[in-house]
Amino acid sequence: MSAATAAEAGRETAARRKLPRNLVLGASLLTAWVALAALGPLLVGNPSTMDLLHSLRPPSLAFPFGTDNLGRGIFTRVVWGAHIDLEIGLFTVLPAFLIGSTLGLLAGYFGGLIETVVMRLVDIAVAFPFLVIVIAIVAVLGPGLTNMYIAVAMVGWVSYARIIRAETLLAKRLEYAEAARLLGLPDRRVLLRHLLPNVIPQAVIYASSDVILGIFLGSSLGFLGLGAQPPSPEWGLIIADGYSFVDRAPWISAFPGLAIVLLAISFSLFGDGLADFLRPETRR
Repeated sequence: MSAATAAEAGRETAARRKLPRNLVLGASLLTAWVALAALGPLLVGNPSTMDLLHSLRPPSLAFPFGTDNLGRGIFTRVVWGAHIDLEIGLFTVLPAFLIGSTLGLLAGYFGGLIETVVMRLVDIAVAFPFLVIVIAIVAVLGPGLTNMYIAVAMVGWVSYARIIRAETLLAKRLEYAEAARLLGLPDRRVLLRHLLPNVIPQAVIYASSDVILGIFLGSSLGFLGLGAQPPSPEWGLIIADGYSFVDRAPWISAFPGLAIVLLAISFSLFGDGLADFLRPETRR
């Protein structure tokens, strides 16, 4: 290979490995959200402080996002709510991701009775609407974020199990997996060292978009009174508080709603960029 050809191949490889713009933008926005969630509460006041003399004030220099019917600053409550909704996005996805990935990996690799049991549980779970099951479980366990996380984990693992099982069924027939088994490596090592790193990317990509659904779900349950409870400054709860005043004070619901949309866009950009980056042609 000539020097010119080698240089051209090197440039092509570098171009393939270059991070997609949407991944960089999404990661930057998410970093900003995490910084706001971590540092914001230290820079603003108490979100529960009431001032009835300044209730239902429109946005101004003193109150950038206006105030609610109890005189609480919407800006302060939205800033405090950032860490709550990020927590909701994380804890509605992480348990389901871990449970579903583990069961899907075992079902796809071992097959037999394990696969039969796992897939029958999947069939039972998908036979009912996701939101209906979650609301029913939360209604039984009682309102609150912890019970919401439990409810989502009991149902949300299904998608990850199906993804990982399908990827594992394909990967275990490839040459590297066959070679590992022929060498007599224990199943645990084949699963964790050889199969898992190659089947997990699709589940990670799905999780980055599933976080958005988790945040929407948390806000929806908060609106219904089944998620975060007053006086928590969770965005869905703030929207619910402003529902009765939407004709007189639309800013109460508008700003937390806008925050939810912007956070969802950030995760969407990150997920799309991650999908582009993890494509096989990009990883060569």
